[in-house]
Amino acid sequence: MNNNYLFIIPARSKSKRLTNKNLKNFNGKPLLFWSIEQSMRFKKYGSTLVTSDSNYILKKCSVYKDVLLVKRPSYLATDNASLIDVAKHAAIKLSFIKNIIILQPTSPLRKDIDIKKGISIFNKGASAVMSQAKLQYNTSKLGISNQNDNFRELNSFKSDVYAPNGAFFGASYEWLKKNITFYDKSVTTYEMPVERSIDIDYKYQFIMAEALMNQ
Repeated sequence: MNNNYLFIIPARSKSKRLTNKNLKNFNGKPLLFWSIEQSMRFKKYGSTLVTSDSNYILKKCSVYKDVLLVKRPSYLATDNASLIDVAKHAAIKLSFIKNIIILQPTSPLRKDIDIKKGISIFNKGASAVMSQAKLQYNTSKLGISNQNDNFRELNSFKSDVYAPNGAFFGASYEWLKKNITFYDKSVTTYEMPVERSIDIDYKYQFIMAEALMNQ
């Protein structure tokens, strides 16, 4: 096993909003397989691992002979389970203590260049890295809820707003041990194009992502 990076693909069985989305046919193959095959194109950087609570999902992934498979406990497959805890569990299973990259299957529009950009930030000394996308609206057009239902702007300044897109999370094992969330000021962010930033959670996002990939 290459000891520089471990690419972790989390694929739990319980998806409430879009049932069995990780195995749902996406442009000719299970959604999960797109991320597996993408990560395998980075063999020179490290190994690919799929972590799941489902024996069925792991069996499906066994067609990829070079992919490591880890069964995770059910408590790490709930809505409340964090990506950091899932990654630490997999790393501990393999006694891996270097850089970990998490590629969620729900970001099939992510390109290799997006992963390379994240790795390049690691190589410059970052301890944790996360991809994000620019939102359509600036802060002066974003409202905060209030009891009177009148528009109340988030910020009067026209500042651009960015949000994590779920496509790339990465951290050194040492950072993972000390932190509980990627939404922290110690995390270095980088921008991905909006058109590659769909994070599939609902059926309409699945349809949109398929259409964009076919363009």
